[in-house]
Amino acid sequence: MQDGARNSDLDVGPKAPAGFEKNWVPTLPGKAWFTYFRFYAPTEAYFDKSWQLPDIEKVKRLPPRDLLLSKEGEGGGQKGDNAS
Repeated sequence: MQDGARNSDLDVGPKAPAGFEKNWVPTLPGKAWFTYFRFYAPTEAYFDKSWQLPDIEKVKRLPPRDLLLSKEGEGGGQKGDNAS
């Protein structure tokens, strides 16, 4: 899932978080994991090292909007909430 700054959110773990299944990368429970990145047609910034791949960051985020809206009747989410 990309935000306006062209960042991509991926969920990595043994179980997909509810509502984020599309961007989930499964791992084996209790096992270490690592990432590979493949660059297709990299630009000069890659070769001259003026661009560097940022570190992977663990983030805390709100549930997807559709889950918030579906819980309105259960006391979760707020009517008229326009957050995405």
